[in-house]
Amino acid sequence: MKEITRIHLAKIPYEIELDAKKNLQKYLDALRKYSDEEIFEDVEIRITEILAESGISKNGIISEKEVQKIRAQIGEPEIFKGEDFEEETSSEKSSNSFEAEKLPKKLYRDRQNQMVAGVLAGIAGYFEIDATVVRLAFVLLTFFSFGTTFLIYLILAIIIPPAKNSSDILRLRGQKISVSSIKEINKEYDFEKFDRQDRFVGRILAGIGGGIALMMALCGVAALIFGNFALNEFFKQPEARGFYGTALLILSNIAGLAFVAFCANLAFAGFSYKIRRSQIVSLIILAVLGVVCGSGMMISVSQLGMEYQERQERISSSLTTKEVKFDAEKLSQIKNLKVGNFTNVEYIVSDERKVEFSEFEALKENKFEKVKVEFNGENMKIDLPIYRAYPYSSEEKIRIYGPELSKIELGESARVEYEKLSQSNLEIFQRQSSTFEFDGKTIDNLKVSQDYASTIDSSDVFVKNLVAKSRGGNIRLKSVENATFETVDCTNDSSRVVYLSLEENAKNAKITLNGSEFNASRTGECFMLHGDELDF
Repeated sequence: MKEITRIHLAKIPYEIELDAKKNLQKYLDALRKYSDEEIFEDVEIRITEILAESGISKNGIISEKEVQKIRAQIGEPEIFKGEDFEEETSSEKSSNSFEAEKLPKKLYRDRQNQMVAGVLAGIAGYFEIDATVVRLAFVLLTFFSFGTTFLIYLILAIIIPPAKNSSDILRLRGQKISVSSIKEINKEYDFEKFDRQDRFVGRILAGIGGGIALMMALCGVAALIFGNFALNEFFKQPEARGFYGTALLILSNIAGLAFVAFCANLAFAGFSYKIRRSQIVSLIILAVLGVVCGSGMMISVSQLGMEYQERQERISSSLTTKEVKFDAEKLSQIKNLKVGNFTNVEYIVSDERKVEFSEFEALKENKFEKVKVEFNGENMKIDLPIYRAYPYSSEEKIRIYGPELSKIELGESARVEYEKLSQSNLEIFQRQSSTFEFDGKTIDNLKVSQDYASTIDSSDVFVKNLVAKSRGGNIRLKSVENATFETVDCTNDSSRVVYLSLEENAKNAKITLNGSEFNASRTGECFMLHGDELDF
């Protein structure tokens, strides 16, 4: 059995065979003779790395084989000493003249070429590309990712270790590690200076990253709260009450909580300027959980969309028209029609006397038994007792065949289509967000009273005399001879501006706004004209 002794390399104790120690000590003495202390320390660190690669750690046994491997990888002193090398080592040269090995690359932060933390410079060195290209790509990605890339940069600055010695720089670049290469790196790098700078910059970046992560966590909490309110409204839809709707609710909450926990972990790591192994594991778990839940959410949304589309197709194909029972004699006497809120009516001036209702049979479970019709002399009121949800309400309508009307009153969000080729006098009263359409050619005298966001859309109709009292309404006609407007609660608020839109030339039209007459091309404070040949 070979005699064993001890040796210290980079302050790490090892067991070593006596012959191997003599050879190694002689090698180290030669290196020390022709290198300064800083280079020699780097060499010792590199020796410990070579031993570790061979499976020899603290208190491990070093044999002659490992010594030869060390000399082969680091190189002989003659590489950089010149002709002064002692003759006694020349015999050993022949057996150890092969070149140092080129080791696998490892990613480090390059602090010599850093602009902030050296992350991008390290990536550039690892892939052997220009650092400017990497930095430009980072700036573009940061812009298009709304800052997310910057957060990733901060994470990398914490995770990726800095290059602390010459061996790290050589590994980063994928160069051979030898005494000569270490000597060249030491001429270029001041590692103690970098350590001080790295600690200072790192704490600043970590603090900024922690602040960003904390804000993202708070935003995640707010999104969870408001998102659950939105989902609560969503669950009122029939298609949302099944398996995929429930899955969407559960997965969205889990994903939201995972996101909040992920950002909170990052915030803690940033503010404390350290990240523990347990935190790294938790971050990975939370990220995987978020990705899995996000994928499940996408699948659920896709399935819900398909179910919604199928339901729409089923509903659309179930549209039927049925006649509503009422007293036809009473219908013959009406002159005034009042339409209830959210009710869609098509009124056809005809010799017929009947009322029809087109509805979707597939929605009967959510609706009423019949249309509500009331008569009081010349007045008729018609509405739907229960409001149907968008988008079906616009397609379901009441169709009335009756005599010519003199006055039509529209409830909130109601819609009326009035079919008559021409009419002498017509009065329209509109509540908020209602729409009136005149399907004809001419109206001699049109009187209008409008509330907010109400509309008269009759682009094919010519009106001789228009009298309108409006508060934020919109009147669209083909043309007009005389128009008198009175604004109600007129302010500079654009929601209260009265709009008159004309399809044809209105230069000869006489316009009166709040008692003042002016040309059709003029624009008033609360009055605007739109047309092909008008000045805006």
